[in-house]
Amino acid sequence: PGAALRSGDGELHSIAWSDAPAYTSEPELVPPTGPLCVVHRDEHCVVVEKPAYLPTENTERIKDSVRARVEALLGADADVRIPHRLDWETSGLLVLALGSEAMRSLSMQFASRTV
Repeated sequence: PGAALRSGDGELHSIAWSDAPAYTSEPELVPPTGPLCVVHRDEHCVVVEKPAYLPTENTERIKDSVRARVEALLGADADVRIPHRLDWETSGLLVLALGSEAMRSLSMQFASRTV
């Protein structure tokens, strides 16, 4: 099984499907240590610099993540939500919503590409 794609010049290319996962399921490298760099924080959201090899959320095996670190920073009562994600291998800015209203608003902004 697979697919066929036609390039811009009309040439047909065959692509075979693979059973291999598209992404590595669990990081093999040790996540970075130390605090996250908070770029922005207000009552609606927190923006952090996510380092490579730190998952956005906890997994069954890995309990250190951006979400866990932000929750530790803000306290147990913080309602931290994630309107978008970055792969664990990727570094970059990550926006975390604080509460359901901020989550709804940010999710709509990401969907419409206005954030």
